[in-house]
Amino acid sequence: MSTKRLEDIDNFLQLSDVIATGGQPTTEQFAAIKHSGYQLIVNLALPTSSNALPNEKQIVESQGMEYIHIPKSVEC
Repeated sequence: MSTKRLEDIDNFLQLSDVIATGGQPTTEQFAAIKHSGYQLIVNLALPTSSNALPNEKQIVESQGMEYIHIPKSVEC
C-alpha cells in the first residue's frame, strides 16, 4: 500500500532543513515531497532497478520540481 507521507518512503532520512534522502518514492509520495518544500530530486538508481518508475522524470516535473538522474554504471 502506498501512502502520501514522507516518513513512509523507504529509508527516508531528513539530513537538514533542506536535504533528505530515501529510497524510491511512489508516484503519490512525489506530491508529498513537493508539498514539503523540496525543489530538486536527484535519482542515483539505475533505470533497471526493480522498483524504478519509467516515467519518474515526468512525474517529478509535473509537480514543478527539477529532476536530475545520475545512475552509477555497473561497469564502474
